[in-house]
Amino acid sequence: MKYVEEGKTAPEAIESALKKHNVSRDDVKVTVIDAGRKGFLGIGAKPAKVEIEVLKQPVEKKVKQLFEEIIKKMGFSAEVTVEKTGQRVLLKVSSEKSSLLIGKRGQTLMALEHIISVSLAKDEERAIRVEIDIDSYKKKRENSLKQIVKDTCEKVKKTGKPMFLPQMDSHGRMLVYRYLKSDPGVSAHSRGNGKIKKILIKPAGEDKAENGKTV
Repeated sequence: MKYVEEGKTAPEAIESALKKHNVSRDDVKVTVIDAGRKGFLGIGAKPAKVEIEVLKQPVEKKVKQLFEEIIKKMGFSAEVTVEKTGQRVLLKVSSEKSSLLIGKRGQTLMALEHIISVSLAKDEERAIRVEIDIDSYKKKRENSLKQIVKDTCEKVKKTGKPMFLPQMDSHGRMLVYRYLKSDPGVSAHSRGNGKIKKILIKPAGEDKAENGKTV
């Protein structure tokens, strides 16, 4: 994409264009259309005019930039590092306001992932999976979830009575089913509509008609 900007001098026009379109000098190709002139005592002065062409950024840089723009508008700041593996981009975030960026049950974090993924889909030819981990929240959540599943399975096998796990998103349910693969003593089934569902854990063999799963 190309933009034209004016300024008193070519360097000022370039700087103005970079700020206006929130890009760095390394991300653009600059063409000076008119170097302009100062004139004499302001008479005959002519502004400089430049054209900047925004080059295609590496996807990990684009993801980091989008995240930083969004949280800045939210009034937050954070230290962000980015890792890319295949089509997966992981942002590791550290912030003094981490609890607000995570939100209740990670809802704000998931919303940030969704917004960035949708924005990327407009420019990227291949689907990019964006993951954000704020102050190791996801790792802690996975460990906590694993313990909840383990405890629930033990109670179900001991009492013979089905039990529900707390409501969770598709990622949480995927983790639960992964944990349950190693426990043949129970079966599980998702209940509910929409993205947030509960998982019912039952003794293995009970109500075989419901032994499927919907993640």
